[in-house]
Amino acid sequence: MKKLHLLVITSAIAPVGFGKTGGAEITLNSMIEALVTLGGCEVTVLAPEGSVDNHRCVKLETTQGNLQPSMQNSQYLDAMQVTCNDMTLSLISRAFEIQDKYDAIINMSYDFFPMWCSRFFKTPLLHIVSMCSTTAYMDAIICQIYKENPQSLTFHTLGQSATYGINDFIAPIYAGFNHKKYKFHKNPDQCLIWAGRISPEKGIEDALEASRILCMPIKIVGLVEDEDYKLSLLHKFQDVSISWLGYMDHCEFVQEIGNAQAMISTPKWREAMGIVNIEANLAGIPVITYDSGGISEVVVSGVTGYVASKETPASIAGYFEKSVALNRQEIRDFAKKRFSIEAFYQRLCKWISHTVS
Repeated sequence: MKKLHLLVITSAIAPVGFGKTGGAEITLNSMIEALVTLGGCEVTVLAPEGSVDNHRCVKLETTQGNLQPSMQNSQYLDAMQVTCNDMTLSLISRAFEIQDKYDAIINMSYDFFPMWCSRFFKTPLLHIVSMCSTTAYMDAIICQIYKENPQSLTFHTLGQSATYGINDFIAPIYAGFNHKKYKFHKNPDQCLIWAGRISPEKGIEDALEASRILCMPIKIVGLVEDEDYKLSLLHKFQDVSISWLGYMDHCEFVQEIGNAQAMISTPKWREAMGIVNIEANLAGIPVITYDSGGISEVVVSGVTGYVASKETPASIAGYFEKSVALNRQEIRDFAKKRFSIEAFYQRLCKWISHTVS
């Protein structure tokens, strides 16, 4: 792929640089690393006001507006809401104004308007869909874009695309990272680890119950989005040894994620990919997870961990002995091959090149 000048639109729910958009920000960071470091592309990031540039290799442009609530807890038939000075509209309006400066625009905002506006852009507007199906109106616009211009839209996994009823999609981009950043622990702590946003849909109570069943301490890493939820967990699991490590800068996170016997992933909603599971495997740690969305494409049972046969804490606990028996170096090597930054770059190139000559 030739060197391109790209504009990347981030999520409208929070400024970037603080981890508040979860996996979307991690994907953004790895995509920038791939496109700039390996592809020599010039990248401008368009983000909500208050964002910070943690890359130094990109230009950051911000715009004002009212931040949008995340759609993670939306009901399928919820009506679309538009607020005064809506951040989503602010981002896409600014992108429209400056589109002539770029060879292509990559939208990472999971919102209706950027997709609906695609037809009005002269510059190719591409979309990375970051969530599984959430609402009827998002399903409708995503399926419409896929029908009209399938090359302009991509998903992280096949399981994710299937939640939209799209079963002929064949080229997921997954994600990719520089494995050298992830510390390999030959003698990890005798504990479990869970990582993600501290929010009910992430199902932390099941991870804590599995920890209780196994009589093992557990580390919890992540930004607290719901303080009441955390307090309820503290009350319910007073007998479990929990180390609440809070939100970690990614440089700290890559040092800590592999320092446990196994990673537990217990989502109560459909995960598009479960990016933290890839990161865990890159650190050599096995993952025990529920079969949710596209997770089973990332965690390979018997190779990089186990996908539990039932979505219960007892089932998670039942796979612990098998998981810790896996060779950690082989887990790391397998993840390096599938989810290296180089492999991610090649998948991105293939996708972008279909639309940008």
